[in-house]
Amino acid sequence: MRPIEEWPTDNLQTFVYVGAKLTNRQLSRLTYPTNQLVNLNLSWDSRLSGRGILRILSCCSHLRRLVIAGVYLWLDEYMDILTEKEWVCHNLKELSILVSISRQHATEGDARCPFQFHGHLSSSRHRKADNPGPYSASQLTSRRPKGSSNQQIRELHKRQGKQLQEQARKVDHFLQQYQNPSSEPLCIDHPAVPLFLKRISEMVKLEELNLGEGYNHSNLCCGLPWTIGNGLEMLHQLAEMRVLHLTSWVDMMGIPEVNWMKAHWPQLKGLIIRDHEVSRVHSESLRSARRETNSQHIEIGYRSEYKSVTSDELYFSPDRDNLQ
Repeated sequence: MRPIEEWPTDNLQTFVYVGAKLTNRQLSRLTYPTNQLVNLNLSWDSRLSGRGILRILSCCSHLRRLVIAGVYLWLDEYMDILTEKEWVCHNLKELSILVSISRQHATEGDARCPFQFHGHLSSSRHRKADNPGPYSASQLTSRRPKGSSNQQIRELHKRQGKQLQEQARKVDHFLQQYQNPSSEPLCIDHPAVPLFLKRISEMVKLEELNLGEGYNHSNLCCGLPWTIGNGLEMLHQLAEMRVLHLTSWVDMMGIPEVNWMKAHWPQLKGLIIRDHEVSRVHSESLRSARRETNSQHIEIGYRSEYKSVTSDELYFSPDRDNLQ
């Protein structure tokens, strides 16, 4: 294969190179102002940074589809670029990247919201042993590790019971805050968020938006809250929106959000949830809101069941039980 420097990039329309490890020089050549790129996928490029992602959005005016999985765009680190550099890809139909407000926000989470950040402070090794997650009463009695004595089982159940009580306390506290409009906002109020959303709102032909593409770190969080009062209203111009991927804060979405989407996104067909992060219980408020607002035409599915990207027909798994 010829090196990228020798490729005819002026006429290149599709570039898909997973794990490419592009140098700055190669990326500059790829995104030269005369580029004709329409479809670009640079997923899992260990050399690519958020600055490179913003460069692409600022230089590739012909783009229709941009997919960059596994490369974090930390919004707070690029305030200057978000402020000064205009995005030129106003014909973009699909944007699938990995976004987080800040490194601190991603690693520490927000203790005020017990759902999306559950277990984010532990490593995967310790989380499995010490933070097994939320269990029902029946699960607490059915989980018996092999070779464990009765005393060990009682200690395990006692520890898990305390975790369940603590989770219930956090849920009650969260609901009180969410129902009280005068309480402190549940989302980090960072000035980078409206700057970023303003750029997104200018892509009026956007049909699919995913800010959690390639998310594979269970101890980090990603995306932005698609809720009233936290930035959703800034996207009212995206009338062509058909598919929205939900990252965190799914539990905060309800009737106001569904009504807003119906009013401003008449083409909306699907809301995609990351199933390994958000359980059926945590997304129940969204499903209930869909029923109460008579919005059954909006599919709610899991990422692993979603097969199509900005196609004429959305396709989910034949098992419809998960979509009710």
